[in-house]
Amino acid sequence: YLAIRADLDWSGQEFTALPIATALEAATKGLVGEVTIGVTPNLISLIGTGRSVTLRLLEGTFPPIERFIDGVTAEYDVEVEGVDLARAVLSVGKLAEIGDTVDLHISTDEIEATTSTERGSGVEQVDCASTGAGVKGFNPQYLAACLAAMPEGPVHIAVGGPGKAVVIRPAGSGGRAALIMGKGDAR
Repeated sequence: YLAIRADLDWSGQEFTALPIATALEAATKGLVGEVTIGVTPNLISLIGTGRSVTLRLLEGTFPPIERFIDGVTAEYDVEVEGVDLARAVLSVGKLAEIGDTVDLHISTDEIEATTSTERGSGVEQVDCASTGAGVKGFNPQYLAACLAAMPEGPVHIAVGGPGKAVVIRPAGSGGRAALIMGKGDAR
């Protein structure tokens, strides 16, 4: 599973909305300038310069993401340039088919992103600073989405133990966080 939370600069009434993530991502790509947001119990409207979009909201209550994010106990921590890791994940992820993983082999100074499928195998290395070492496997699209949700610059990754989630945040600042569960513990 995957959850991404972003706090935005906001000068209106506080609200919580649960849109379909892929629809929201597609809708926001063409919005430029200041965006006005309108919310009803079933819809959210986004109005930017030259474009407006209305999306249907999911029914139900917003999951307690903060509890999950704050509940992750890191076995070790990693700091890495987010764009570099995203580029490595997307590069080797091109070989992955549905259900395949990209494995992150984390050492104290490097992350090696790997995949091996019937289509071939790929390896990319990225410099990092880590307080531990291990291997975690992820859905490459989910991991890339988590990294894309972060602002440019270094990201902090709190790596949970075997079978535990990983939390990704901008290094040195709050406001955004992504929670992602690995696809089993990599080999």
